[in-house]
Amino acid sequence: MQGLAYLAACRDQWLRPINHVNISFAPSHRERFHALACYLVCKYPVPLSLVDAWLDDDEWGAKGRRWFMHVADGRNLRDAPDLPFPLTRRMAHHALLAPSSLNMLQAMRWGQLVALGVSPELASAAAASLLGRPWPDESFCLRIGQFLAAHPGLSTTRVTPMVDFLHARRFGGRGLTALPSYNVAAKALATLEREVLAWHQELARCASVPDLAWPSCGIEGMEPFHAPGGRTWCIVELTDANALRTEGATLRHCVSSYAQWAVKGSCAIYSLRTDEPAGLPCVTIQVNLADRRIVQARGHANSLPTKEAWSAIRRWVEAEGLAIASGVT
Repeated sequence: MQGLAYLAACRDQWLRPINHVNISFAPSHRERFHALACYLVCKYPVPLSLVDAWLDDDEWGAKGRRWFMHVADGRNLRDAPDLPFPLTRRMAHHALLAPSSLNMLQAMRWGQLVALGVSPELASAAAASLLGRPWPDESFCLRIGQFLAAHPGLSTTRVTPMVDFLHARRFGGRGLTALPSYNVAAKALATLEREVLAWHQELARCASVPDLAWPSCGIEGMEPFHAPGGRTWCIVELTDANALRTEGATLRHCVSSYAQWAVKGSCAIYSLRTDEPAGLPCVTIQVNLADRRIVQARGHANSLPTKEAWSAIRRWVEAEGLAIASGVT
């Protein structure tokens, strides 16, 4: 409904009569809305990744709608106003070819990385990590891209832990002091892997206090409900270190290291669970409590949630009045 309101607000820019539109062929809500927006305002094709601008009610959504209209008018994306990071003509070209599963910020990062020589698979994994958002030092992001381009054999499952470490190493946080001079492009892969492993081991050690627990943040979980397709979903809050360790061991990621931030009240951790397999977690969700936004959602081995999982998460977001940070989905 919010997207439709934004489309209605630019009624004077519609190119075609709405009573002639036929979008029933598009299989998903996102694709149907994309077909509608393209029919109404596009002189030239606009990729699916940019349609999220109409559906996001935040600063990037407002800017993204201008990017959408810019491309729809046949102009080059690199010349659009207020881009999250600079794009060359080649980067802008690739950004418009990004996988449709990525959102608009992730698609631009994907295009940037592919233009640097990163494989599409590694670029997708990187765009889905923290690298899918703007960083205060974009030159550091380019050096990460150069590193990924130099190591095409890197497993995609290692990208997110590596990017998490590099962000903390460059800007500080999560047990590391900011080191602006850190040059990832000059690192050997084995050396960087050892640093990432040592960091995660230290985070796990800090989070290993057995009786560490914290009160509920007050945001309710989601009671079990039956979704289209027959699966049952629920969301539960995790409020002690043991629950985080179990979650991380099941899904093979490092959520146990977030106990120190949860106990301080800066974030809350939730687990999306389903009856297939029965009762096991399938997505871990981090909520930033300062603005009640989901800032991370990761499945097995830091994979992105499936469309079915995101549908359940969005149901919870709407019920609890939460938001989803740009670059997460």
